[in-house]
Amino acid sequence: MGKSRRTANLVSLNNIFSDKDNSKVGLGSTQPTSKLNVSGDAIVSGVMTATGGYNLGINSGGTSITSGPLTKLNFIGVGNTFKVNGTIVDVSISGNSGAGGTWSTYTAGIATSKSIGINTNTIDDSDLTGVGNSFKGMYISNGMMIMDNQINGSHYIGTNFNGLMAGPVTINGVLSVDGNFVVV
Repeated sequence: MGKSRRTANLVSLNNIFSDKDNSKVGLGSTQPTSKLNVSGDAIVSGVMTATGGYNLGINSGGTSITSGPLTKLNFIGVGNTFKVNGTIVDVSISGNSGAGGTWSTYTAGIATSKSIGINTNTIDDSDLTGVGNSFKGMYISNGMMIMDNQINGSHYIGTNFNGLMAGPVTINGVLSVDGNFVVV
């Protein structure tokens, strides 16, 4: 008799709601939208498993990067670190993964097989890339370069740019010059 009376009080105070037609139960909610709808905090003792994934807010640079339930966070690469800060997990992703995974770290610096730009926010400039995006190299505004004494394949120097190499230089391929090319 005592259990029946307590159940009646919980239902009458809208603490538990049963939607028999749709097979849904609401705890603190009179309009459950899921099989179990909890409005308020919940404490689970033990492991909670969600086979369909979790709706987890993930931000990068202040912008949300999630769009639905997640089933796994998979961090690849060597050197990734994680730090729990209250309810937030700070993730630090190591190098060796930029530019399509082509960066490698060495004692003297970094290396890549891709073209790079230094002190610029893009190298997707038609004056720089040329016909067929054939630009291969490094675009810098100020500094020192050390380079090989030969270039292989097709290369392009646009009208607004200068090519500079220390000679002698062997050209194995096609060098198209609309700007300036100097061998010193």
